[in-house]
Amino acid sequence: MNVGNANATGCTATYYDAKGVGTTENLPSFAPFIKVNTNAAQADALSNGDFGTNKTNAGVGGALEVDCNQPVIVVVRVTKSVSLGATTKFGEDYGSSSTQ
Repeated sequence: MNVGNANATGCTATYYDAKGVGTTENLPSFAPFIKVNTNAAQADALSNGDFGTNKTNAGVGGALEVDCNQPVIVVVRVTKSVSLGATTKFGEDYGSSSTQ
């Protein structure tokens, strides 16, 4: 969400895989107190249907970097596919505060 006082323009979301290789998506311009969404599939940052995982090195994941000309607040949702009856995904949301 743009928490600045002007339109956010030229913003990017860069997804880094477990090896540190980045894939960047250009985000649309958005007004103050408006949010935009991005996801690893939309940014073409998936590898074998997953983002940020290195299956040969458990515990190693990826990262997301958002760069913008206005202060923004970012919420990241991490999900894992599971097979537990009717439950097929576990997820957790992580929030950040604006930095400059």
